Amino acid sequence: GTTVRGANAATTHVRVHYEHGTEYRSFVWAAFGKERRLARVTEPLPRPEPTTFFAQSPTEFVSFDILTGRTVHATFSSGTLTVSSRTGSVVAKQGRD
Repeated sequence: GTTVRGANAATTHVRVHYEHGTEYRSFVWAAFGKERRLARVTEPLPRPEPTTFFAQSPTEFVSFDILTGRTVHATFSSGTLTVSSRTGSVVAKQGRD
């Protein structure tokens, strides 16, 4: 996923599968004038901890990180998943065959 770090920077976290294992890396994006470009790629990172969501209702779940104070909401509605926090939202729609 991608974390926005202000108006001029973002970090995209990825899992890369290789033939003999998996690595986790972060791609840091920054503004250079009016362009946003890749600023750096991190060395391999340790596997991130999973996020645990708790049911708030039959269609809404919430996660809270006590160390950062970050709350994330996940809502399911009509084949759509919306994940939101104070930095923004991401919407995923169910594919159709």
